[in-house]
Amino acid sequence: MAVKKLVDFVEKDTGYQRVMRGLTSLTDMDVIFGFIEDKNEERQKGDPLTNATLGYIHEYGSPAAHIPKRPFLQPAFERKREWAIKQVRSAILDALSGNRQGLKNALTIVGTGFRDQAKANIREQYKMKPLSEETLEMRRRRGLDRTKALIDTGQLLNAIHFRVIDA
Repeated sequence: MAVKKLVDFVEKDTGYQRVMRGLTSLTDMDVIFGFIEDKNEERQKGDPLTNATLGYIHEYGSPAAHIPKRPFLQPAFERKREWAIKQVRSAILDALSGNRQGLKNALTIVGTGFRDQAKANIREQYKMKPLSEETLEMRRRRGLDRTKALIDTGQLLNAIHFRVIDA
């Protein structure tokens, strides 16, 4: 006895697959800012501290070394959070419909904003404790008259970067 085909099955994409691909793209991309590993060059020949180490010390302080907290990365995130959410919101909708490049562009804008805000926090001395008289005197002995915290040679400031990770 022959089997009779009773129903033709037609798979119709109602957008579900596209949305699922978009959701996958959301979890595959991220932006980081601060001291990026491969851009974290030595500060000066023979100096054991990297910019990342020095940045960590200043961000969180070192009571043992009498260095107060002078955060600049976390406040950058806090100051730019709402702006970043607005930047990414429409890109998420684009990504859900398959536009990965739109999300990558938005994360690039956000990374640039976070990086620039961290640098501005240092330049503006945003909520930072002033340098001690002892530190200022040490700078004067080296012929420097700069009085801003975290700006001595400019190496720390110039080492702040961002990267969009697209896995």
